[in-house]
Amino acid sequence: MLLLFLPQTPMLFMGQEWAATSPFLYFTDHGSDLGERVSKGRREEFEHFTDFADDDAGARVPDPQAADTFARSKLAWDERERPEHARIVGLYAKMLALRTGDAVLSNAASAHRRATSVTPLEGGVLEARRSDGDQTRTLYVNFTKAPVPVAALAGDAVTLICASREGALNDGILAGESAVLVAM
Repeated sequence: MLLLFLPQTPMLFMGQEWAATSPFLYFTDHGSDLGERVSKGRREEFEHFTDFADDDAGARVPDPQAADTFARSKLAWDERERPEHARIVGLYAKMLALRTGDAVLSNAASAHRRATSVTPLEGGVLEARRSDGDQTRTLYVNFTKAPVPVAALAGDAVTLICASREGALNDGILAGESAVLVAM
């Protein structure tokens, strides 16, 4: 929701719009000499990561030239029909529709730097705000697993536009690992 709320053009990776379980691995199909150099370079890149610092790390780095690396990256398109993935597809569709149809989110003036603000709140919540004249849309994202009370979400002055899941907002409490878009 945060990615699609912000005014910048969103960059989605394959399957992201339905929370695909397939990894997005780097794969290539180069000739032998270049292919060997790419594989070697990829192992060297991973040496700088703590999880790949031991002697066996090179064997755990997906080889860009291996057919298995390509095969593992193929999307399972039928996932989109499963309830947990279909919910994510619906959320992306709703947020994309709001980008073109909502009075604030579709207005170029609200994309201006002065009309957009992002503020970290207590408890691991992020508040992102876009304004257009007297109208404001605010997105609250709880990055923690615990529910967090958000004072601005309590009361009748808040109109819920979109929620990342059912029960994301209850009496001013934002559920863990959830987000809500509101008009204030």
